[in-house]
Amino acid sequence: EISIDRTKAMRHKYSGKVDSQALVSVFGQLYRNINKNSPRSFRNPERIFKVVFKGEGSTDAGGPYNEVMSTICDELMSKFIPLFIPSQNNVHNVGDNRDAWLINPIADNTLHIDLFQFLGKLMGVAIRTQNNLNLTLPPLFWKRLMIEEVTVSDLKGVDECCFQMLEILRNLDE
Repeated sequence: EISIDRTKAMRHKYSGKVDSQALVSVFGQLYRNINKNSPRSFRNPERIFKVVFKGEGSTDAGGPYNEVMSTICDELMSKFIPLFIPSQNNVHNVGDNRDAWLINPIADNTLHIDLFQFLGKLMGVAIRTQNNLNLTLPPLFWKRLMIEEVTVSDLKGVDECCFQMLEILRNLDE
């Protein structure tokens, strides 16, 4: 059973602050509560924890757990936690995957690496428990994760403008 202070997390998020140390976000609170658990504890076919919301009268029969997982996804697909950034197609509102987010290339310190590993554990939990994580990640992300070849069309799926520039450079004679 873990205790989550969602009010504190929401106040911090809506003030425009970034939770760069994973201290106040729901994702950060969950990370700090269960990341040190043994890997075996993440291999449960059912929920791996029960949630108690601080200052709220909640009994976890599934609702609070699902709320935490949903909130984590919302936090990750925002600027509140610096692990992901909007794709260029998202920023410029062009091309495919306009709602997609990519790994933040500057999220490379020890804490960020630990947070990515923790996210990987949660992805494994989501697969085992059949509770999908609502993360908006482009095909490029999944191809890299599966060590598949990435093509120029995958680039187009996240950065249409860059793809167009490459096409111009490829076809200078025309």
